[in-house]
Amino acid sequence: AAAQLAGFLAVVGLVRWWVPKLDPIATADNVFGVVFYPALAGAALLASWDLRQDHATRWAGASPAAEWFARCFVARCLTHTVVMLFYRKMKIGELVLMLLHHLLSGACFGHVLVVHRGYFWASLAGCCEVTNVFLSILFTMRELTYRGSPLQEVFPTVYVINGTLLFLSFAVLRLALFPVWLRLYFIDLATYPAETAACGDWVDLYLNPGVIGFLLLLSTYWMVPITKGLMKALGLSQKQK
Repeated sequence: AAAQLAGFLAVVGLVRWWVPKLDPIATADNVFGVVFYPALAGAALLASWDLRQDHATRWAGASPAAEWFARCFVARCLTHTVVMLFYRKMKIGELVLMLLHHLLSGACFGHVLVVHRGYFWASLAGCCEVTNVFLSILFTMRELTYRGSPLQEVFPTVYVINGTLLFLSFAVLRLALFPVWLRLYFIDLATYPAETAACGDWVDLYLNPGVIGFLLLLSTYWMVPITKGLMKALGLSQKQK
């Protein structure tokens, strides 16, 4: 958490120097994500691969990458909640959804750190953080400018490619990943009850799958504006009469 805060404050200073007219906190939040989310997503992917072997490693296994990922994720939930509450201008509905996302996800991942169980499931779900890499780039290109023009206009091809990757990653690492997560989770619970359900608590049995179901619904909702934005960037959206 301290390292994240130090890095974030460094980015705030950079934004103040580069684009003094923009809100330094909100803009730095996006710029920081361009650097932070690749590392976070990479740790989640590595940990998922390392702990995938069998039900024993999926439920009781741990690895340096998995622990680092869980700690950084919880810290990010805390710092990003402060940014959203005090520095970002968001519609009340969007704010409530994001706060629920951070509260529920942070609670589940924090539980993993406390009981030292379920690192694989946290890491597998965390693979969805790949989408935030492209989302951070998208917001950064909209806000930062070069010689008075937004980066999305200076580098239109890069902007479209990034939007396409955002759409594809959302489809694969959220809309497809979360149902796969739920299926694997319940298969393990049914197949190895003595090593899974019997050793778990209400968070393992109810909250974890419930939060993944909530994230699936939330991601489906978010997919609509992402699709519309990509169609607009590609010039395929229907013009209003």
